[in-house]
Amino acid sequence: MTPRHDPAARQRTSELLAGIAAAPGDDGVALGEIVDTFGVRGFGILIVLGTLTAFIPTPVGAGAVAGPLVMLFGAQMLFGMRKPWLPGWLRARRVSRAAIGRFVERMRKVLTWLERASRPRWTGLFPGAWPSVTGLLVIGHGLVLALPIPLTNYPLALVLMLAGVALVEDDGIALLVSWVMMAATIVTFLLLSGTLVELAGRLFGA
Repeated sequence: MTPRHDPAARQRTSELLAGIAAAPGDDGVALGEIVDTFGVRGFGILIVLGTLTAFIPTPVGAGAVAGPLVMLFGAQMLFGMRKPWLPGWLRARRVSRAAIGRFVERMRKVLTWLERASRPRWTGLFPGAWPSVTGLLVIGHGLVLALPIPLTNYPLALVLMLAGVALVEDDGIALLVSWVMMAATIVTFLLLSGTLVELAGRLFGA
């Protein structure tokens, strides 16, 4: 991944999201337009937007929507893509500007806190092979988010939001913290799933 040289390079995450929500037009914004506008920073913005459903009540499992979406972006980072790629049908998919605006308002305190704590630092974690580490962890974390585990959507989505903000703000320390939290989530899930499988084997094998 290359250094951030796009026009929106120094806008904060909440400013970028608010700009999308406030732009003219009532029919929403296409995901492809977001990718084209924010370039390499699009990974961070799309990961943050990918968590949107986890914070807005939906009739289906929110994680089942958010998880696969962020996994798609994680896979692209894992394989070293310089900016997000979306298939044609997903590029054309429109996100309601009103929904983005509600998301920004709902999460304003969290975003503001993250932005106050974030600034460009430890930027060596963004070029080279390091984005692949982020991508791998996002895939694993997104997989756990996609599972129907009660009371996990909010905390898991908040960790992904931290990773997304870190990517937008060029904050290597925040990114490293998100790595630790995502890794802890994945390891905890693997340990618990192994325990559950063992218990099930004892139960049905008895």
